[in-house]
Amino acid sequence: MKKTKKLILLSSILFGVVFTSCKKKLIVSLPQVSLESVAYYGLDSVIGKGRIVSTGGDDITAEGFMYSTNPDFNNYPPQVSANGSPAFSAIIPATHYVTYYFKAFATNSKGTAYSNVIKYTVPPPPPATAPCTLTNNTISDNGVTFGVSVYSNSSYPTWGNYEVDFSGPNEMVYAYFYDLPHNGIYTTVGDPSQIYAGQVSIGITNFYTYSVNSGQKVYVALDTTNHKTIITFCSLSYNMNGLGTAYLSGKGTY
Repeated sequence: MKKTKKLILLSSILFGVVFTSCKKKLIVSLPQVSLESVAYYGLDSVIGKGRIVSTGGDDITAEGFMYSTNPDFNNYPPQVSANGSPAFSAIIPATHYVTYYFKAFATNSKGTAYSNVIKYTVPPPPPATAPCTLTNNTISDNGVTFGVSVYSNSSYPTWGNYEVDFSGPNEMVYAYFYDLPHNGIYTTVGDPSQIYAGQVSIGITNFYTYSVNSGQKVYVALDTTNHKTIITFCSLSYNMNGLGTAYLSGKGTY
């Protein structure tokens, strides 16, 4: 009889364990997650902040952010993983001036749940400050300084998609950009037919035509109050067809 009672008690315990385990599995649901905010973080990035509202009764195995330029998040948009509970955050790569759609996600054994969507346009970077002080609308070519008239031409540029011309009395300086220049530091490329985003090619025409050497810096700052663009370059080197190296500086507002 005692043995029978022990078997009954053991069976009850095992049944309770199994029942409890099954009950736990039955009540697991998708987690609930919220996208709290998206804010500018710095050069080509934003910071996303999310929160696990509910784990769904199970451990969270992954959380993070999804982002896309398409509000429908088509074509497998990129994801950025994050850590933390219940609050989590991550730095997300994003391009200036581009509008993105962001949402947070969280995963447990039941599956992946998604948050609300935040639409966010990445603001322009801070104006680039040139390391030289120059008089506006002037060019200094190999020690000779003269005034220039500055104008832009986006309709029929010679190279690239946007051209800024510094027109002097006996010399022209052309700056060819891949697209409309924004705040930032651009890198020179010698071959104007090989311009990409973030690059600029600067050509000089007087009695001869030259191009400044690659790998140098040009500084662009937007004056949003007066709706003007300021382009500055400091002592850019170029080769004078075997006659040595010359240096070009300039500042222009258009």
